[in-house]
Amino acid sequence: MSYLQLSQPTPESLLDRVAALETLEVTARATGIDGQHFYAGTFVPASLSTGGTNTQGVANAIWVSELRISGNVLLTGISVLLGGTGGTDHIMAILYDQYGNVLAHSASTTVVGTLHTFQRLAFTAQYQASPGLYYVGITTDGTTAYIQTQPAGDHATSEITGQTFGTPTAITPPLTFTAATGPVAMTY
Repeated sequence: MSYLQLSQPTPESLLDRVAALETLEVTARATGIDGQHFYAGTFVPASLSTGGTNTQGVANAIWVSELRISGNVLLTGISVLLGGTGGTDHIMAILYDQYGNVLAHSASTTVVGTLHTFQRLAFTAQYQASPGLYYVGITTDGTTAYIQTQPAGDHATSEITGQTFGTPTAITPPLTFTAATGPVAMTY
């Protein structure tokens, strides 16, 4: 017995429909459009206003956290949790490989948004990531705005100073956890 879907202009068998759905799923997985999000350090805040440490911006410093990606995914950008003050500062996200080389970054002209919200920072070009270890970096050009950072964890985080805002360069990846330095962030 064969099942036919009669609501379509041309009837479709169950086997053909399942094959079509499997093809769509495989394509979505391969191109990263299946909606995967990976949290830096796997720190998921319980609250947008108290889920982390409210950390004041430091011009020319980068807050860095390790990020583990478990499958092939096309990344559009980084979403970062802002702290208790938005502001006129600019904010930028950077994606690094396991060695600290820059893979992708957002524009340096984005103004920090509304306090206690996730702000999406789109990369200047999407990045096709493979499974592995990466690092997320968030930087601002002033001291007005705050971001939420991770208060505890068992992963590598750090604040890297002496950087030039708007010019993403390679970093030495952190090896240990330092409280209030890893941004609460995720990919999208």
